[in-house]
Amino acid sequence: MVRQGHGHIVTVSSIQGIVPFAWSTPYAASKHAVYGYSMALRAEGADLGVNVSVVCPEGVESNLVASTPLVNLSRDMVDVIAESFGMMPVDRAVHLMLRGVARNRAVIVFPASARWLWRFYRLSPPLWIWLGAKILRRFRRRARELEEAGQSEPTGAEVQVR
Repeated sequence: MVRQGHGHIVTVSSIQGIVPFAWSTPYAASKHAVYGYSMALRAEGADLGVNVSVVCPEGVESNLVASTPLVNLSRDMVDVIAESFGMMPVDRAVHLMLRGVARNRAVIVFPASARWLWRFYRLSPPLWIWLGAKILRRFRRRARELEEAGQSEPTGAEVQVR
């Protein structure tokens, strides 16, 4: 790309690469690395005619949830969390990604709910961290209560934050 004087590199991170979520620390760390790498590469390539965009989607249909390492949460609990977000079809995600690339966006975040999360986090990282910890604490407490009562894992309706 440098020799030809133009090109566009697209990396794929996640909303968790720009907004930390309390329940998937290893995944968030790896996606933060992709984001940082991409931003550094964008700066490095700018004068060489090479553009770089990092895609940070939320909830695209894939096997991600099933393969993500977990910290102090059961797989069933994470499935409940994932289901509550609703997943975007891959073809829609590709359309939004290509639109961002065509506009040479440095960071491509979708859907709109993910952009709002990102804005909220940038406005007050300490508040976001506090809120995430509170939600996770309530989720874990409810799961323990159900376990002690001999019930199954909580459903999305049973762990709503009050």
